[in-house]
This record gives sequence, C-alpha cells and structure tokens, in this order.
Amino acid sequence: MISDIRKNGEESVRGNLDKIRQAFDIDGISVYAGRTYEKKCSSGVYFIEEGDTDFVTRAEEDNIFDANGLFAINKIISIKEQSPKAYEKLEKTGITGFIMVKVEGENGEKAMITFDIMKRLRKWSEEEKGLLLIVAKTVAEQYIYLHS
Repeated sequence: MISDIRKNGEESVRGNLDKIRQAFDIDGISVYAGRTYEKKCSSGVYFIEEGDTDFVTRAEEDNIFDANGLFAINKIISIKEQSPKAYEKLEKTGITGFIMVKVEGENGEKAMITFDIMKRLRKWSEEEKGLLLIVAKTVAEQYIYLHS
C-alpha cells in the first residue's frame, strides 16, 4: 500500500484510502492540502459532510500537535471545554475520536490527514499512532511535493 502510493502518486492515494481504513479499523479518512487546507479527498461514510475546513485550520492555530505533527483524541468529549466549537462540529459529523497529522513542506505547502472513528469508542495504541504517522506522511508527500 505505502509503496504503491509512493510509486503511483496522487491517483493511488484515492485508491488506497479504503484499504488503509480496513487495515486500521478506521471509519473515515480525510486529506486536506495547500496553504488553506483545501479538502482533496476522503473515504468513509460521514453522518453529515463537513462544510468547511475551520476545524483543521483551528487545530493548526492552536498548536495542538506533538513534535511529529500528530494529535490524537480517543474521546471528543475531552475537548468540549477548551474547544466547544470543535466539539460541536465533530459531534455533528459523527466523529467520536481521531488522529490528525500535520505535514509541512520546505516550500510552505502543507497537508493535514485525519483518521476518524464514528459513533464508537476507540483507544489508539502507540504502535497504531506510529504506523498512521508513516501512512499520513506518505499520503501528504503526494500533495505537498507534487504540487509545489
């Protein structure tokens, strides 16, 4: 899967999102890229389609990522107090937990990949976080480096 994405580029990303979802038991994946995080593609069934990328942009502004560019939430209720708008948006889309990975290129281009869990609880293991970080960086490369 990873080698296919690296070898065949952006077209391969779309074809492999479902495989990634199945391999990691993920309900939805969204790919955002560009200086304003335009939604490029997604896979999965969201209860309502996301209307904007405000949550993605806000995540970057709030500097919530670790040193690797990863932010993981097992239960969205944990962010309700500090980010009520983000909580409301996630709840409307049916997202109950997620991993979000931010990748920045040397040229200022950037990408954000979200791995979403819907209407169920899921605890992310450190191994899953590490593997999804690799997957996200590989997917992001296709949008950052090929469009710069």
